[in-house]
Amino acid sequence: MEAYQRDHLLNNEFMSDVSFIVADNTFSCHSLIIGSASTVFNAMMTNTEIEDGKRTVKVKDVNPSAFMSLLRFIYRKELVLEKNMIEQLLYVTEKYEILNWFKS
Repeated sequence: MEAYQRDHLLNNEFMSDVSFIVADNTFSCHSLIIGSASTVFNAMMTNTEIEDGKRTVKVKDVNPSAFMSLLRFIYRKELVLEKNMIEQLLYVTEKYEILNWFKS
């Protein structure tokens, strides 16, 4: 599935099967999409328990803006970078082993 085909799914509850709670923000995601972008997400999707038809993952050590930028990259292949979150973004890409991050 190309980035333009999944653009409308970014943080969209439609057919989402996993929620990431980052600080006070909840991000609706699709395990197939995020699992294909990261070996860590892939492992999470196979090992996280499902409650009420959805997986919920709490992320405690990541800034919500950096997490949203990560999702934009995964879903859209779009890099949104603010000067004050470069370190956080590098941290989150390493933490989740995002494939092809530096090739894009």
